[in-house]
Amino acid sequence: MKSFASRFVDPAVEWELVSKGHKFTEGPAVDSNGDVYFSDIPNNRIHKVEHVSGKVSVFREDTGGANGLMFGPDGRLYACQDGRKRIVAYDGGGKETVIAEGMRSNDLAVNGKGELYFTEPQAKKVWFVDAK
Repeated sequence: MKSFASRFVDPAVEWELVSKGHKFTEGPAVDSNGDVYFSDIPNNRIHKVEHVSGKVSVFREDTGGANGLMFGPDGRLYACQDGRKRIVAYDGGGKETVIAEGMRSNDLAVNGKGELYFTEPQAKKVWFVDAK
């Protein structure tokens, strides 16, 4: 029986290093173009890996310790800013909008209605934010 990963990853293709020099990366998220975004929490950055060229660039600086990332149905990149105790959304140009504030957060999920769920591991809770 094939492994779950082999359904998506071609075992005949070698893994390739895309980017290095980061302190701690996490929160990969893929936009509708296939570009991959990831956070480097200690460096306070979100990076973008372009799907077609493989070029890596800084999407956003001063991210408030952004970690968990996910794209919503509106095309915005949602992020947990644990350092600032809030959830934000970035438009395609990196402009930030505050969605919720006053709580710790680590990871999040956005459903097709634009509703958010996020984790607060220290309190062992999962929170819900209505799309409105």
